Amino acid sequence: MEKRYLSRQILIIKRFMIKQLYSLLAVALVQSGFAQAPAISYATPKTYIVGIAITPLNPVNTGGLITYGATTTFAGSGETGDTDGSAVTASFDRPNGVAVDAAGNVYVADTYNHTIRKITPAGVVSTLAGSGTAGAADGNGVAASFNLPGGVAVDAAGNLYVADTSNNKIRKITSQGVVTTLAGSGAAGAANGTGTSASFKLPNGLAVDAYGTIYVADTGNHKIRKITPDGVVSTLAGSGSLGYADAYSTTAQFFSPYGVAVDALGVVYVADKNNNSIRKIALDGKVSTLAGNGTSGDVDAKGKLARFYYPKGVAVDALGTVYVADGDNYKIRQISPSGEVTTLAGSGLRGTADDNGAAASFYNPFAVALDAFGTVYVADTNINKIRKVGTGGYTITPALPAGLSIDRITGTISGTPTAPAPATVYTITAANGSGKSTFDCTIETKIEVPIFTYTTPQSYEINKVITPLNPIHTGGPVPLGAASTLSGTGVSGNTDGSGASASFSSPLGAAMDASGNIYVADYNNNKIRKITPDGVTTTFAGSGTYGFADGSAATASFRSPIAVAVDASGNVYVADSANHRIRKITPGGVVSTLAGNGVVDNVNGTGAAARFFFPSGVAADAAGNVYVADTNNQLIRKITPEGVVSYLAGSGVVGDGDYTGLRASFNYPRGIAVDASGNVYVGDVDNNKVRKITPAGAVTTLAGYKTSGDVNGTGFLARFARPSELAVDASGTVYLADRDNGKIKKISPAGVVTTLAGGGTNGVPGASFSSPAGVGVDPLGNIYVSDDNKITKIKASYTITPKLPQGLYFDASTGTISGTPTTVTPATVYTITATNTSGIGTFAITIATVGAEDPAVLTTPTNVIASGTTATTTTLSWTASENTGAVSGKKKETGIISYDIYKDGILLATVTETTYTVTGLSPNTKYTFTIKAKDTAGNVSKTSQVFSVTTLANDLGTGDFDKKDSIKLYPNATTGNITIEKSELDTAQLRVFDALGHFLFAKQLEGQSTRLDISHLPIGVYMFQISFDSGTVTKKVIRN
Repeated sequence: MEKRYLSRQILIIKRFMIKQLYSLLAVALVQSGFAQAPAISYATPKTYIVGIAITPLNPVNTGGLITYGATTTFAGSGETGDTDGSAVTASFDRPNGVAVDAAGNVYVADTYNHTIRKITPAGVVSTLAGSGTAGAADGNGVAASFNLPGGVAVDAAGNLYVADTSNNKIRKITSQGVVTTLAGSGAAGAANGTGTSASFKLPNGLAVDAYGTIYVADTGNHKIRKITPDGVVSTLAGSGSLGYADAYSTTAQFFSPYGVAVDALGVVYVADKNNNSIRKIALDGKVSTLAGNGTSGDVDAKGKLARFYYPKGVAVDALGTVYVADGDNYKIRQISPSGEVTTLAGSGLRGTADDNGAAASFYNPFAVALDAFGTVYVADTNINKIRKVGTGGYTITPALPAGLSIDRITGTISGTPTAPAPATVYTITAANGSGKSTFDCTIETKIEVPIFTYTTPQSYEINKVITPLNPIHTGGPVPLGAASTLSGTGVSGNTDGSGASASFSSPLGAAMDASGNIYVADYNNNKIRKITPDGVTTTFAGSGTYGFADGSAATASFRSPIAVAVDASGNVYVADSANHRIRKITPGGVVSTLAGNGVVDNVNGTGAAARFFFPSGVAADAAGNVYVADTNNQLIRKITPEGVVSYLAGSGVVGDGDYTGLRASFNYPRGIAVDASGNVYVGDVDNNKVRKITPAGAVTTLAGYKTSGDVNGTGFLARFARPSELAVDASGTVYLADRDNGKIKKISPAGVVTTLAGGGTNGVPGASFSSPAGVGVDPLGNIYVSDDNKITKIKASYTITPKLPQGLYFDASTGTISGTPTTVTPATVYTITATNTSGIGTFAITIATVGAEDPAVLTTPTNVIASGTTATTTTLSWTASENTGAVSGKKKETGIISYDIYKDGILLATVTETTYTVTGLSPNTKYTFTIKAKDTAGNVSKTSQVFSVTTLANDLGTGDFDKKDSIKLYPNATTGNITIEKSELDTAQLRVFDALGHFLFAKQLEGQSTRLDISHLPIGVYMFQISFDSGTVTKKVIRN
């Protein structure tokens, strides 16, 4: 019996030893790197369309498992004890501190065992120092003693530092295990000093920087202390009184700071436990709050919107990401360098579960530390374990285009792009405990090419205001064209050349001639510069000498020229401000004085008999009259082609009065422009208004209010900040350099103000200005801005060719046609082009301008319908036209009535019947038709209403297409779900039509099998058109 008993005991022992061996082997295999690093790849390149949700882009990983927030037990059985040994058999007693050295060894402040423990990368636990009995003895290894040690940190040389909490000391353990007291007398206190002359009160967290300086969370003193390698103790931050105040150094306040960390730059991070916040101490000693705001809670958010609950430990990695042991939330949190707080691991409920992310649980996470791989080690105090949290997962740099995001756990890229972004290489990194893998993926987001139409044809009666004709968009948006530097470097200089090889010194006013050349008042260079449409800059006039001289371009001189204007003959006029003159430069470069003689005064007269005071604005009308903003005289002056100067408006005294002529008043008027009707517009700088002056001198406020600001709106609701230079286009739209707002504003003839460019957020994407001083607009609608020693061109969004009939205007930023035609023109095809970052779209519109209609007119054809529509034909019919005019009670003789049929605005055919079959159409295409009646007597009806027809899709055959047998759709018929299989991996485009050929929706088909839910479609027959690069196949699908 005894022998049998012994055999049984031996068997039990063997089984236990085998189990332990397997556990040790598993740990060793993991720690030795037996697990694989990830090996990821993505399909690349990818182009996505703004506003359309992308098909999620998933990684392919042929390497090791990627886990984010994977939590495991690194060491500790969970039992209270002081057993050394393997990771699974070792025991601790409420460990409070943890640190990791360069070799991956983990050090633990085993608080209630009064010892410092060491765990090798293989998980073997040993006692490094401490007898296990509370004490304060220095010595070697276990001969030394501690009293409730709370924090540990390790330096680059392998020395370990211990916050010996209840001894109120900071101890040092060399790599050989020798324990000494670095600082602290042992008595609770707050004295600075060297070594044992200094004092602490319940110190906890420790950190060491690259220079060996130790930082101490001096909890009981509510301070952060600093110890040099020589043991000199000083106070880094904290007044010593508990509180919550961000301030500099010792005027800041903390409330029981527990944890401390330092980054590679020397910035210190503090887990301010009772303030429920993470604080940051900059190199200059300024204390700020990185995250949290003093209120307890559990909220992932940015900065002070986040919430913590007694955070106790803190660590920071090489990239500046901060990790927090959020004690009473039972979580490990992370904070990005920008202050965004997220949860790395922990459910928020107290527990002991090892799992991934939020599925894991902690019992009382007290301290955190990081190894070289970014793994977080956690002292989970009350369950006597050291836990390990992987920070692996997916990261991407740079940030994805707006609207797209990457899932850190799965690596999937998804979302809906909201803005265009150029093709960019994004580096995606996947990491686990064994290493990392990177992959470069090229992604571009773009808007669709413009697709737009206009209602066409149009016939407008002369001398009648037309209803504005706007484009109808079905493709990508058409923002204002891109901004680019036409000339100049942005650095002050005085160089002629092309593009960026030219330089200016404070270029101000700009004006354009009929050929598209730009003239610029180069203020500090005392020159007038000329820039060709291709960006070639030359000196048009001026020697560069600050002075006054008429003569040839090379010998003439100016004093601080501010503004320029160009008349119809190509003469350039200059507001020569410090010479108090208006100068004239012929196209050949000969400079003369148009008016003024250099004497400051306010005198009308001819030529040199007139006087000005710092004229700053100049404009020329179609008749050759020149208008001057006589700034310091607070006047608007007019100069005839003969040089006769008179007052147009202004009292000569600072004011803000909308009246006529000399009763009106201004406050330092500067910019000035004149429209085709002779109305003058003024940038009234210190009134923060744009004023309008009729040819009769009546002054009104077009937009703005005396109070400065930056507000779009109508009339007086808008706000400007020192509006200066301005320009006006053919439609009467004003473009304003809103100088102190750094923006270009657009003002409609009705006074509606919008931001055209500036600030990088409105109008032109990315365009920004420092203090725009000049603005001009050319006949094509391109905008030119002088600012910061360069000339910027903002390209028009829309163009039209040929030029519209006289009196009609084309808005190059919106594509709107408006105005009042004044002359009769035949039906003409105008090509409108719209441009965005993805390409160009065009549309042809037919416009005729006609005289007043004869009282004997043909009725408009009505009831236009289509029948028998196929993929390539349709038959039109309509109600016949009649002549309803009367002459002496009888109908006017009209002759035979015929009908002009227009397809998409272009004359297609002329017939005498009221029906016509159109042939040669394309399948699945929308067409517009209009009908106009005419007779042999010359009467013409108004155009019928526009009628739209969409042809059917192709017949259900496949044509010449070698993949037709590779497409399978099943089940067919279906009640809802249908599977589309294709034998190749080529990406295809699915377009779905109803039985009449009306387009319903589209979907991109990736991979070999796609399951589609069509249960939302009514019961009936549908056509599935599947297009590859090499051809298209159409299949019939029955939904029952």
